Amino acid sequence: MRIVSNCRVCKTTSVLPRFLSLFVCIVIGAASASSLMAKDQIAISQHQELRKAALSSLANQDCDKAIECYTQILASNPDDALSIKADLGLCYKIKRDYARAMPLFAEVGAISNPRQAEVLYWTDDCFCEQGKMSEAADLLTNMYKTMPDLRTSILIRRLNRFEALGRVKEAIVDLKELVPLIPRNEARLFRIKLAALTLKNDGLTPEFTSAFNEACNETITVVASESINTVAADSLRLELNNIRLAIEERMWTDGKKAEAIEYLIKLLIEQPEMKADVLIRLSIRHEMLNKPKDVASDMVEFVKSFPGDERAKLFAIKAAEYAFKGSGDCAESQEVLRSALDTIASPGVSREQVKTLKNEMGTALIRASQLDKAEQLFKALLQEYPDDPQIKINLGLCYRGKTDYDKAIPLLQEVVNTAQGDFLLESICRYQDCLTDQSKYAEAINYLAARNSEFPQFGATLLGRKAKCLAEKFDKFTDAIRDYEELMQRFPSRPEAKSAELNIANLMVFGLRDFALAKAKLNAYITQHPVDLETIVAFHDLGYCNYLKGDYSDAAKAFMEGIQYPDPGNYRPLMLSLAIDCYKKLGQPNRAAATAQTLLKGFPDDPWSEVTLGAFPEFAALKQ
Repeated sequence: MRIVSNCRVCKTTSVLPRFLSLFVCIVIGAASASSLMAKDQIAISQHQELRKAALSSLANQDCDKAIECYTQILASNPDDALSIKADLGLCYKIKRDYARAMPLFAEVGAISNPRQAEVLYWTDDCFCEQGKMSEAADLLTNMYKTMPDLRTSILIRRLNRFEALGRVKEAIVDLKELVPLIPRNEARLFRIKLAALTLKNDGLTPEFTSAFNEACNETITVVASESINTVAADSLRLELNNIRLAIEERMWTDGKKAEAIEYLIKLLIEQPEMKADVLIRLSIRHEMLNKPKDVASDMVEFVKSFPGDERAKLFAIKAAEYAFKGSGDCAESQEVLRSALDTIASPGVSREQVKTLKNEMGTALIRASQLDKAEQLFKALLQEYPDDPQIKINLGLCYRGKTDYDKAIPLLQEVVNTAQGDFLLESICRYQDCLTDQSKYAEAINYLAARNSEFPQFGATLLGRKAKCLAEKFDKFTDAIRDYEELMQRFPSRPEAKSAELNIANLMVFGLRDFALAKAKLNAYITQHPVDLETIVAFHDLGYCNYLKGDYSDAAKAFMEGIQYPDPGNYRPLMLSLAIDCYKKLGQPNRAAATAQTLLKGFPDDPWSEVTLGAFPEFAALKQ
């Protein structure tokens, strides 16, 4: 039988199984899709709950809980993974866990996304918080090139990084670009900063003077018109006042000391709101000029003008000290002392505070060589506080100053027998001072050795003192080095151990004359402590080691490199003077003259300038 393939019934019948199959697939697929959608909804809901929990945890400063929430979200590979990583990185940043924060920020910041700029700014913050200003500046420079829409905010950040790095010229360039980008009323502080940096970089130039005068006049105008609020006005005035003090600082460092003093006196008249800061600066300058009467006058004026200032009591003490230093034991000085004692004991000052301040007053009188008055003050205090170790030590110092060791030593020994901690150590050191004052060096060394055994916790100080006495009074350099080495072994993390390294090298240079070993130790110290308050000392000793050997080229190199480091001990003029001598010995007159100019311009009143002029009078014209 022939099958009729075009039969409608046959066609329908043959399609049916496929239709049913398709229908089943559609139904099953819809169910699956519905299930997946439901799961997605559940996941989204969970993510939302975890986000809420994370934000709540951050609000409660619980970063660990927030990190746990964000980590759970990331485990499910969410669509907004970059945003979650940004938030997770922020949690680590808040914890200062930069090792985990920075890689997350780097990943998010490398891809264009809505949070890219925000994360890069956080990266900048991380660099700054770690003191990596150079890396921060480089990051902002890259942002400046690739994100022109953010130029203003990037410039603000970058100029601050340049300023922190001391890259003043680059900060000035950024400010000059920034100021026109900001509305004039918002740019006032930046214009003032530009004036300040111009002063710092170029000095008192006409460009600076013009910029500063413009900033002053604008501030006066806007404050008078009341177009800005009080806080903003105070901020502007404060910045301008800081520049005024910077002007004086520049005058002083440029050697215009009389002009600087005149400028400060002018500020007292023209800028009365600056009176406190100007009086303090004046007292510092008068002290540097060795004018104790003027120091006392400045401090008396401060106390009268600002009696409620927390510094007034200490300045009253300083006024009395310098009054006696400048005028001796006269009626005027005695009046300043009485006024200071009244200020110390003014209403509202606690009994314990009065004791502390009177102790300070007594030591100030000792510094001013008013030993009888200091003794009287400490005896009165001791009657009120018979067991106070500090008062006993200070009274012992007073007796020592009067060379009355029969009274000083028993009083200090009483503190040694009864005190603990810092008072115990100080009394031991002052006892030793009394022995060395009387040239009882052997007894002093034995005393320190005994106390070192009795109180090993003070070994870092006592061994150092013993070594110094051995070297300076008996030329026992090997024994002194042995004590320093014991100090370093027993107290490797103490500051005294670092000083002991230098002291050993110093003894090898000036005592044992072992130049080869001394150079090795000094070079090792410089390598280990590249930025340190004593690095300049190491360079001085290294230079002198070469100088004594006759290696004048290496000596000059060490001296000139060393003066670039911080100088708390006034080594620079000495090292410049020695470098000049080296250049003269090497037959290098141009270098000698250039170095002499640096010395004579930078340190015109220093004794080493006079020594240099005495040795090389041909440089006298450079001092003008």
